[in-house]
Amino acid sequence: MKPPLLITTLLLSSAVFASKPAKVYHAIKAEHYGEIIVAPAENPEHYYINFAGFNSGYDGQTLLYKKQKNDIGELFHFKQLGTGYINLINEGGSTLISGTYVPYQTVKLTGIANSKVTFSGYAEERNVTKLIEKYKELQGLTESKVSTIKHIENAKEVLIKKCNQPITIEIDWPQFEQAQQKTTPGMLGSYLTSLSKICEIDDDYLAAVNEISTIKLSLSKKAGTADIKLNGATLYIGLNSSVPNVFASSYDTILNIL
Repeated sequence: MKPPLLITTLLLSSAVFASKPAKVYHAIKAEHYGEIIVAPAENPEHYYINFAGFNSGYDGQTLLYKKQKNDIGELFHFKQLGTGYINLINEGGSTLISGTYVPYQTVKLTGIANSKVTFSGYAEERNVTKLIEKYKELQGLTESKVSTIKHIENAKEVLIKKCNQPITIEIDWPQFEQAQQKTTPGMLGSYLTSLSKICEIDDDYLAAVNEISTIKLSLSKKAGTADIKLNGATLYIGLNSSVPNVFASSYDTILNIL
């Protein structure tokens, strides 16, 4: 019997953390709690980053990023996979704290002023485990097909209620099961939630969403890549378990194709 996807992921991640510990950073301003945890992922260029206490929509979220060099020099930034947003950047700055100059990184989150954070230590393994669990939860990768179906149905009910439009969902379960990704369809929940949010923008977007009567979900053949297209009244969505940050990227993806 093969272990569930989430357990397998955690085991793999633990091996990575053993050699490269996760780092904790805190905001400099005393009145601003702001904490982030930066933990290495399975791909050596990728990192999970969790945000807390920034009074932003990012609070409580864990997202997957790629670490890249800045345009000039050896400094770096973290680019959010799937969207391209840069939320954490090291520009080589330092600030005076208790008589000592300490290097800082800049947190850039939508809707709030940039925050400076400094390294404060290493994260406990249990906190890193929770961090990855949060990422999987946002991805919609549940532990069984039964919970996956329930997750999709809940998101569908919200969509029907907010958009006042019945919709048919067709999932090619055999494709996912043959690829040993029977819980991957749970990622569809993020796209349904995004459609629900888009309905609330204005009457034009509500009308655009209401033109969709069917959503067909299949397995995307290219690892890490989603395949989304709208043809008439049918929205085609192709996903696989390694597509990153569907919770964060699905809104922009849907918005751009309507």
